[in-house]
Amino acid sequence: MLNSRLMQRGTLPVDWLKFIIPLLLILGIFFRFVDLDQNLYSIDEVRSFLRLSGYTAREFVEQVLDGDVITVEEFQTYQRPNLEKNLLDAINALAGNPEHPPLYYLMARFCVQWFGAPVAARYLTAFISLLAFPCLYWLCLELFQSSLTGWIAIALIAISPLHVLLAQKARQYSLLEVIILLSSASLLYALQLATRRSWIIYAVTLVLGFYTHLFFGLVVISHGIYVVVTRGLQFSKALVNYLLAFLVGLVAFVPWLWVIITRLDQLNQKTTWVRNYRTSLPNIVKIWLHNLSIAFFDFNLPASFKNPIPYFVLILIAYSIYFLYRQKSKQVWLFILTLIGVTALAHGLSDIIFGGRRSLLSRYLIPCYLGIQLAVSYLFATQLTTFSVNLWRQRLWKLVLAILLSGGIVSCVLISQAPGWNDDQASLTNLEVAPIINKTNHPLVISDAHYIYIFPLSYLLDSKVNLQLFTYKKPNYIESKLNVLGSFDRFKEVFIYLPSKNLLGIFEKNYNFKLELIVKGSKGKKWLYKLVK
Repeated sequence: MLNSRLMQRGTLPVDWLKFIIPLLLILGIFFRFVDLDQNLYSIDEVRSFLRLSGYTAREFVEQVLDGDVITVEEFQTYQRPNLEKNLLDAINALAGNPEHPPLYYLMARFCVQWFGAPVAARYLTAFISLLAFPCLYWLCLELFQSSLTGWIAIALIAISPLHVLLAQKARQYSLLEVIILLSSASLLYALQLATRRSWIIYAVTLVLGFYTHLFFGLVVISHGIYVVVTRGLQFSKALVNYLLAFLVGLVAFVPWLWVIITRLDQLNQKTTWVRNYRTSLPNIVKIWLHNLSIAFFDFNLPASFKNPIPYFVLILIAYSIYFLYRQKSKQVWLFILTLIGVTALAHGLSDIIFGGRRSLLSRYLIPCYLGIQLAVSYLFATQLTTFSVNLWRQRLWKLVLAILLSGGIVSCVLISQAPGWNDDQASLTNLEVAPIINKTNHPLVISDAHYIYIFPLSYLLDSKVNLQLFTYKKPNYIESKLNVLGSFDRFKEVFIYLPSKNLLGIFEKNYNFKLELIVKGSKGKKWLYKLVK
């Protein structure tokens, strides 16, 4: 009876998946939480901590970079909420970066305030990332009517190095991933049921998405294209309901839109590093290929046309989308294509035509990765269970799936063993700088570097370390404030961290000391000097 029912349904059981998928889910949860307090803090994270604590950059510079000697612990008080700054101060500080809507950061503020340490924001992100699993499963049920596709998608994303890395940082991208999945599933649910309640749920997800990231607007556009194409250009009930939900989301977002409009100059200044980037088209294509592969494999290798892994992944993705197009109705494959295509075209064409690096940053392409992994999951679910697929093809697809899963596990193991993975160069160099300072007795670190470099270093320094910090914009003030002879009386060792030319010039001109270069980074950048009598 079982075999006859399976033949009628056209599927075969895959018992081994029932064992391996829960195991992969457990591994994925483990990799998201392992050693969160040991990983390096990135520049973006420490910026976030400063804002959620309620301090603007100007306030921090005026209060801390004034040349007074402070301890590491005193320096880090500006990385967590305290009695001096309330919630309104935090909102005001967040408004100074209008390109980042405040939902995640306010959640992180309450979390850090409750637990008393910035690492709590990382645990919040990791917990949020777990919500992607039920949302992903719901989306697969709505899109494919296949629970197996949902479980395979959960397995792939659980051990995807891209999603694991996003879940380990105190940033909003795991929340964005969850809301993309939730809004997509609720849209399909609303289109099917066509009830007021279902459309209200979708509208709420739009509000959450807008307040999470500005690029969520591209996902909303892809949803709109899908509704128009599948339900027709005329004002159908579905299109009217979509537009009403979009209007609700937009109206709810008006307060932050006002922040953006009134602070356009700040927004332009904060996003200059993304827009004013120029590189060749071959280099763009090379990075695109590399970034495609990190959804499944990430061995911390540089982007290269000689690496065979991206070509393997590209072929798999192309065939998955082709297979989806051939096997499923337009209502299915169009949803995947719009989810991938709108974001990819918006960022890719913008970078090629106007310059920039939006399409080169994997965190800006989350909708594309989710769409790709949905298509790949459907391919495996079909090829591994369809009765009409002959034995050798099933074995081939089992091998391909085993390669993907093994590559994901190996990538996650490597990530868990590295304190900084694909991190910025400043944070990685601090791994070399901090032990040198910590080995000395009662040291002083003098610096006029930007505070975004000093904060990540401070998390690696012992409590015995003292800091004397300046802003490089005031060389005359630095000269009047420095008391090197007095510093040697108070401290055993004096280091100079990432000094500007002005600061080096002050020491060379006014003091009869030897500057001993200890740590030199890439491109000749000088990170740490020791001051020798």
